[in-house]
Amino acid sequence: MSRADELLAAHGLRASDIEQRISPNDVMFAGNIGAYLLGGAGSLRAIERGRRAAALTAVRSILDFGCGHGRALRVLKAAYPDARLVGCDVDRDGVDFCRTTLGVDTFVSDADPRAIDLDDRFDAVWAGSVLTHVGAERWPLFLRWFEAHLNPGGAAIFTFQSHAARDLVQANGVDLSLAPGAPEALVREFDRAGFAYADYPGQDGYGVTLSSFEWVRDAVAATGLRIVDHAERGWGVHDVLTLTAGR
Repeated sequence: MSRADELLAAHGLRASDIEQRISPNDVMFAGNIGAYLLGGAGSLRAIERGRRAAALTAVRSILDFGCGHGRALRVLKAAYPDARLVGCDVDRDGVDFCRTTLGVDTFVSDADPRAIDLDDRFDAVWAGSVLTHVGAERWPLFLRWFEAHLNPGGAAIFTFQSHAARDLVQANGVDLSLAPGAPEALVREFDRAGFAYADYPGQDGYGVTLSSFEWVRDAVAATGLRIVDHAERGWGVHDVLTLTAGR
């Protein structure tokens, strides 16, 4: 049994329960359906852990913030058949695929959360590998957007790259596609300040972010959200944080 099969089975699912039509434009699919489903199954595990930490007895609505071409949404649809699922992304092709193939509601997002006009709230907001790509100045904007779009008692569950990712960068264990010298500079700045960011070449405002739990905790403290769970390496190499409204 593969790791994806194990994670799915833990939630009463099988791979055959998951929609396996993949968009040819899905950059998360590298030709191995098992590895692809593992990412989606890991999202489900993180959301379920966050749900329990937030004392949510049921999840009736979920927003996949940064849904891409539905790696997580296809698993969530099988796991929460009665929930209202919504996906958003800056990639219009991705949200179109999720709407037409997975049958979920979608909208096109924006790199600046202040430009996202949405009058809706959710029991859970999942943001897998979103804040891992933006600079410090945009973190408060995303956190406050999450806060504004949670139902009472709802949970915002997101991933961030901390010490485990830092060690991989230092060991050159990941291909970050950064400019020469940028990975070393990332590690030095993370060690100094607890936060580091570098653009991908030619992509202003989109890159690689390292952030310590202490730095993230302080960023959350400036909002009306509170931390109820922290899972180190809860989603691959990423840490997972669960927040709820109220202090």
